[in-house]
Amino acid sequence: MTVDHIEIENLRDHPQFVPVLASWHHSEWLKGYAGSTREQRQPDRQHGQDMQEREQALRSHFSVGPVPSTFIALLNNSENGSTERKVIGSVSIVHYKFSHHRMPSEWLTNLYVLEEYRQQGIGQQLLDYISEFAADNQILHLKLYTKDKEAYYRKRDWIFSHKGLVQGGSVSVLEKWFSV
Repeated sequence: MTVDHIEIENLRDHPQFVPVLASWHHSEWLKGYAGSTREQRQPDRQHGQDMQEREQALRSHFSVGPVPSTFIALLNNSENGSTERKVIGSVSIVHYKFSHHRMPSEWLTNLYVLEEYRQQGIGQQLLDYISEFAADNQILHLKLYTKDKEAYYRKRDWIFSHKGLVQGGSVSVLEKWFSV
């Protein structure tokens, strides 16, 4: 399947997609981190609580300021004579503070593209969009961490900073600077 044109828009303009994104982000988190054992102990109660927390966190991105914000890739899907917009990807910019000794800083997170739309440039479009958004909002520096996609980001001019630990797992921290 080839995607010719997608639109990237702010999630705050499409709140109906919050549950979908929360589910994607939660599933990706479970794949990568040891927290999945918690899901196995109390699947119904814990899963519901985790999803509510993720949805609440995404709704906090509806604020009027630039951070936090989440952007979604939308595809026009035409079937049976009607057109429906389908969310196929996301990316967020947030404030993280990893220890009480450090100041919060802006981080890129939640870059996700549905599997059937991967390797078609959508992730790159989302990264380009968030880079332009950062520069337009005088955010000169972004960081991200990744468990296994360091090469993907390095190909896109992200610079390795250091190794770190997140939720008990080793991650690579990368950075990118923007000019305004």
